[in-house]
Amino acid sequence: MKQTSCFILYFFLVPNIFSQIKGIVLDDIDMKPLSDVNISTGQIGTVTNQKGEFTLDVKEGVELEFSHIGYRSFQKKAKNGMKIQLTKKVYKLSEIVVESGLKNESFLRSTNSIDVIQQKEIRDSGADHLQEIVDRISNLNWAGGTSRPRYFQIRGIGERSHYFGEGPPNFSVGYVVDDIDLSGMGMIGQLYDLRQIEVFRGPQSSLYGSNAIGGLISIKSNQPSEYNVYQTSVTFGLDSKRNISGLVNRKITDNFFFRANYTNNYSNGFRNNKYMDTQDTNKKDEIFFRAKILFSPYNNLNINGTFISSRLNNGYDVWAPDNNDEFITFSDSIGEDSQTLDAVSFKFNYNVIDKFFVTGISSISKAKLIHAYDGDWANDEYWLHNHGFDPAIEGWSYSFYDKNERNRNNFTQEFRISTQKYIFGFYYKKLYEKDNASGYLFGGLGDEASSRYDFENLAGYFQSDISLNELLKMSANLRMEDFSYNYNGETFDNYYYNDIPSVKIKKSFGDSNPMLGYKLALSFKVNDFDNIFLSYAKGFKAGGANQEPYLNDSNRQFDPEFLNNLELGFKSIKDRYSISLTFFNGSRKNQQVSLSSQQDLGNPNSFYFYTGNSGKGSLNGFEGEFQCNLKSSLKIHSSLGLLNTFVEEFSYSTINGTSIGGGRESSMAPKITSSFGVKYEMNQKYISTNTSFKSGYYFSDSHDNKSSQYSLTNVTFGKSFQNFDVKIWIQNLFDTRYTTRGFYFGLIPPDYPNQLWKSYGDPRQLGITLDYKLD
Repeated sequence: MKQTSCFILYFFLVPNIFSQIKGIVLDDIDMKPLSDVNISTGQIGTVTNQKGEFTLDVKEGVELEFSHIGYRSFQKKAKNGMKIQLTKKVYKLSEIVVESGLKNESFLRSTNSIDVIQQKEIRDSGADHLQEIVDRISNLNWAGGTSRPRYFQIRGIGERSHYFGEGPPNFSVGYVVDDIDLSGMGMIGQLYDLRQIEVFRGPQSSLYGSNAIGGLISIKSNQPSEYNVYQTSVTFGLDSKRNISGLVNRKITDNFFFRANYTNNYSNGFRNNKYMDTQDTNKKDEIFFRAKILFSPYNNLNINGTFISSRLNNGYDVWAPDNNDEFITFSDSIGEDSQTLDAVSFKFNYNVIDKFFVTGISSISKAKLIHAYDGDWANDEYWLHNHGFDPAIEGWSYSFYDKNERNRNNFTQEFRISTQKYIFGFYYKKLYEKDNASGYLFGGLGDEASSRYDFENLAGYFQSDISLNELLKMSANLRMEDFSYNYNGETFDNYYYNDIPSVKIKKSFGDSNPMLGYKLALSFKVNDFDNIFLSYAKGFKAGGANQEPYLNDSNRQFDPEFLNNLELGFKSIKDRYSISLTFFNGSRKNQQVSLSSQQDLGNPNSFYFYTGNSGKGSLNGFEGEFQCNLKSSLKIHSSLGLLNTFVEEFSYSTINGTSIGGGRESSMAPKITSSFGVKYEMNQKYISTNTSFKSGYYFSDSHDNKSSQYSLTNVTFGKSFQNFDVKIWIQNLFDTRYTTRGFYFGLIPPDYPNQLWKSYGDPRQLGITLDYKLD
């Protein structure tokens, strides 16, 4: 009887004392298993295996601590089948993870010229849009002509505009937000709840295809996590500035997490329209919403979903016929620069067997873009009093208004298979764009037009990473891509009823040789803190069709462009400082150039816009970043970009006959870009300053006018207490006048001499931001 009682006691109690707990530990970004994670109760412990799995003999409810070098420690009560996600500690450059490649890699070992702006730097800057921090990045420029930067140039490569009839929606610099391709829509650059911004310089076509011959801007927001977080932010400033933002992160179940953030931003736009007696014709009225999910139904399957919805109802009124820099305008028609976007992406990562993954990425976006402006920038009263132009005598009003409504639907699908050494992938893209335009189109030939562009891409790619020895690593990328398009355009003349020819042109898959991009790189690990890389890459950009009805056949289509690029880089990470240096040399073949020519001296909107191939071009230069912790409370960071570019001579048609372009530097390619910043922090207070410099550059390929050099200084004062952070910030501290775009044409009657017309960046802006966080 005694033995029986002991057996029953053992049967019921021992399992509760020595229960066996099983689980898995994952990286919270890529959801891949983490090996060698320490798991401890304080008395007993274990580590995870290569698959991230662990077994520990403890009963449920015991507090476990999970720790790993480079990750934040995490405590959680034991539960059988538990799934733990560890978050990286990103305190030093050596711990920065570059996430936009085919697989995650450390900044130190990357063989690319990359600039990474992290969450803390974004927050400390007081900026709420990419526009306000983009000048910190060396050899990156952007073109004005829109209410927010839409078009970027890296090392002098990139578009400046995309007016009606100005070619297909192909862009030299890719722009990706949470796996959604938004190239050509850079206005969507809200910074709230971002994890980091990654800027890749140089051709990335072997990874991202035709939209990345110049480089890539990738924006990554924070992932959903197990932590329940509630945050809000309120900003008030000059120019009727107000911004309200908030986020929520919730754990729904043990394997399902949700995160959402919202931003509502408004400002008047720093313009005083004298004719309309109002200050909001250049307003920024922006709403942005993002929701993300992370679902892990099984230990070896993770699903990420992102939904983005934005309503950017901005005005556009920046030009004046007296070229003043006091932000006074005279237009009698209200300009518009709006974007409406709804987009969704899904990414799954399935661990089939040990170190063998299948990944799928799908994205769908639907956008409506409207760009409208008063083409003469003034009103009849202004022209009469200032230049003697009387509509009653001339018989027509000096009034021009252009509007283009663009509807763009984009679908992408990508599948890839990954092992420790190899990656194989397939990519498909289908883009549909329909435009409706009104105004003085194609040099005044018509007043209404419509077009439809159907564009498709097919690509296959490959990547390998091979360790030649303990110190030397070789990586190779290869991508083959083909494209097709079908364009149909019609232009109508509702005044004189001229019969304007329609434009129909088609290219099918296989009509020309597929585009081939590749990259071969060697990485030499000098030691744990220093790395040298050498790479040779070939990038490409698809060709297309010009849409102007009377353009001759020889200019109707333009060919793909190719870029061969050689880079030598050095990165060093020490306890107190870090250095990143890159030297590059590139050669452009069949370089695409955007051309415009005025067709009617009395009509400021009478421009032909078309794209041609100029032949050859070149670029070479340097990029460097330096960070240093002089002491725990004082940090400095700086960047320097040097750039030399050249475009060989080419010819194009204008109102005066044939003109010669090129034979000089590329447009939008400043020779020097630099920034220098200091942050001093003590007792939960800090002051942060940053000054950026940009040398002069050519505005366009069609004329030889240049901008002036300028520098901008931004300052932020911050203080933290309990759950609050307060920032007082000043953008453009010294109220510098600087140009963001320049046109050269005849506007002023009666002789209409060609002149340079400039638009200016924003003046000094001051505001205060209050952040509150509850977790």
